[in-house]
Amino acid sequence: MKTSRSLRHAPTFGARSPWCAVLAAWLLCAVALGADGGRAGGEPPASAALAAAAPLLLGRVGERRQELREEIAQANHREDDSQSAFAAHRETMRSWPKGWERNPQLKNTSDTWRAARDADRNEFHRALAAAHKGLRDADDAEAGLHSLVDGTQPSKRQLRAALAVVGAGP
Repeated sequence: MKTSRSLRHAPTFGARSPWCAVLAAWLLCAVALGADGGRAGGEPPASAALAAAAPLLLGRVGERRQELREEIAQANHREDDSQSAFAAHRETMRSWPKGWERNPQLKNTSDTWRAARDADRNEFHRALAAAHKGLRDADDAEAGLHSLVDGTQPSKRQLRAALAVVGAGP
C-alpha cells in the first residue's frame, strides 16, 4: 500500500514513542495545576485534551503493567536459581569432613556462598518491591485516566502515578 510523503515522515505517537511521554507530561501538569479555569470562550479545557489522549496513555499504562509483570517473573526465576544453587552448595558441604568450620579455606568458601545467597535474596526483595510499587502506580494511573474520560477530576495521587507510569514523572 502506498502512503503519501507527508504521512511517511510524520512523527509517530505510539504508546512507546517519546512524544507520548511529552504529551502526557504536558497534559497531566496542566490538569494538576488547574489550567481548566480562566480559558477563553471556545478553547477546550486541559482535562478535555487529556481525556482525548487517554486511549493513547492507557495503552502505555497497559504496556508498562506487562513490563512490570515480566520483571516480577524474571526476579522469581533468579530467586529460584539462587535457591537451587545454594541447596547444591549445602549438599556439597555435607560431604566435607567433620570439623570443616575450623578449616579456613572451607570456612571461607562457605561464607562466600552464604554472602552470595544473602545478596541474591536482598536483590530479589528489592526488585519485587519496586515492581509491585509500579503495579500500584499503574492501577492509580489507569483509574485517573478513566475518571478523566468519565468527566471527573482525578486525584493528585492518580496524576502523579500517571506521570510516573508514562515515563514523564519521578
